[in-house]
Amino acid sequence: MHILVSNLPAEVTEEGLQEAFAKAGLNATVMLSREGDASKVTAIVESADMDRPAADRLAARINGMLYEGHKLSAYVPLFL
Repeated sequence: MHILVSNLPAEVTEEGLQEAFAKAGLNATVMLSREGDASKVTAIVESADMDRPAADRLAARINGMLYEGHKLSAYVPLFL
């Protein structure tokens, strides 16, 4: 299952975001997708053993979380 996270700072790294999530008690893999001039960054958060209800709960925990002064937006896409 995947969760998409947006409103990230342009200088975000996978390691930095994964560390921030781990400190918040979230255990998942983070991959970054950069678009255009790399200022628009989306994180794909995944966990192989996560079902839809667990993904919805994790997205709710991430949604609104502050990361380097940015309020994160998170949701579970219908398809990915």
